[in-house]
Amino acid sequence: MKDTTLVVAGLLTLSAGTFAFRFSGPVLRQRITFPAWAERLLEAGAVVLLAALAATTALTAGHGFAGLARPAGVLVGGVLAWRKAPFLVVVLAAAGRNVLIVPHSAVPGGGPDGGGNGIDTVTAAGAVRRPRPCR
Repeated sequence: MKDTTLVVAGLLTLSAGTFAFRFSGPVLRQRITFPAWAERLLEAGAVVLLAALAATTALTAGHGFAGLARPAGVLVGGVLAWRKAPFLVVVLAAAGRNVLIVPHSAVPGGGPDGGGNGIDTVTAAGAVRRPRPCR
């Protein structure tokens, strides 16, 4: 996309749409009333969607299971956040838990033979890297 006009038009369109959504909330809140049961249902729905997003992000990487390190770190961070620990403590504890649980053999090239754990890995560029055979 080298057409600057197209990029600017897209940017302005998305900006206007974002502004319209944000502006419509307070404006429509004064005009539309929901029954109490509908408000409770919408609040519960928002919590369920956020929980599903957190679970999906914590448990999957690409199209498969993320391993044990990520869910363990999320669990530690979630418990500390629930206990109202400072944000820095939550982040450092979750990261520290992930560092402690990942074995060196799971890191590509980190095993005793330099070949990792025998599982194909995907590089940042998207190329699949096959493990080297053991000698």
